[in-house]
Amino acid sequence: MYKINKQLIVKTLNNKIVIFDGKESYLYNLNRTASFAFSKIKSGLNKEQIIKESLKVFLTSEKQLAKDFDELVSVLKSKGILVETKSRKRTTLLKK
Repeated sequence: MYKINKQLIVKTLNNKIVIFDGKESYLYNLNRTASFAFSKIKSGLNKEQIIKESLKVFLTSEKQLAKDFDELVSVLKSKGILVETKSRKRTTLLKK
């Protein structure tokens, strides 16, 4: 799972994501495909769910979508836009 760096300003303009990093004074513009994946990451979906949703929208193979997703995540992490979080296992407390 990933979370978005809270120090960044994220906006949607014309169905594309724009990210402003005030600390670096840098503006990132994501293309349509990256914007789609980013919005799904933002909504809390995991890689497999995002690829499944992407197959409904984009005319390409699952293998290509997985490759593109991995590349996108790698770039976003290197820029400090995404932070990888550890998966939390939920435990249920049972009363006796």
